[in-house]
Amino acid sequence: MKPFFSVILPVYNSNESYQMSLNSVECQTFSSFEIIVVDDSSLLPVRVNNPNQLIKLKKNQGPAAARNAGIVAAAGEYVCFIDAGDIWDKHKLNLIHKCIIDSGSKFLGHEIFHKPTLFPKIKKDEMSVKKITAIQLLLKNPTHTSTLVIRRDEMKAFDETFRYCEDYDFILRNSEDLSFSFISTPLAFRDRPVLSPGGLSENRIRMRMGELKTYFKFCRRHRLLPLFPVFVAFSFAKHVRKLLSEKYR
Repeated sequence: MKPFFSVILPVYNSNESYQMSLNSVECQTFSSFEIIVVDDSSLLPVRVNNPNQLIKLKKNQGPAAARNAGIVAAAGEYVCFIDAGDIWDKHKLNLIHKCIIDSGSKFLGHEIFHKPTLFPKIKKDEMSVKKITAIQLLLKNPTHTSTLVIRRDEMKAFDETFRYCEDYDFILRNSEDLSFSFISTPLAFRDRPVLSPGGLSENRIRMRMGELKTYFKFCRRHRLLPLFPVFVAFSFAKHVRKLLSEKYR
């Protein structure tokens, strides 16, 4: 019997942090899922309990290619992603499954804590779910890769030309065809804030360049290239605001 969810965990030189992520998936109260760990040619050994869970890439290709390799191997009706070091609430898949059954959503994300914490007890009827358009996502992306759940047979793959912001590009492209549902309840926490030391997001300039590439692709898809300078200015303003907020906090 095919699993309802396929959970994809890319790993690259993650020390033992990926084990915390793996454990949080294995402890889920919902049982119909498979785990696919993708070793993106790590220099450090990647260990899993079941060898069938592991895909080894021959050379390092980046998170987009690693996730795509997992997607190709996936058998679940829906695909979920989790990054090494991030932790899921043990009831996450159960709650997401109920949301899908109730609403028919094909593309979902949820709130995430940005520091380790104890998850509050969550009930399905206490969860707030709202639709977010691609235009709203252009102005502000409220979600993160480790929160995404998407129907496998209708999704668009990650763009492997990206090394930074590949998740933002993925979210925008898929939200244009699949209505994006956002759950305001935190069902995971990150191992570090965005743009903090550690991980790809530490390189802020390259992250902004990845963001600009995402904006450019959006403008090109929708024949809005004359507006691209506006997005450049918007990205620059966000960058300056971030620097000033850190300097004067």
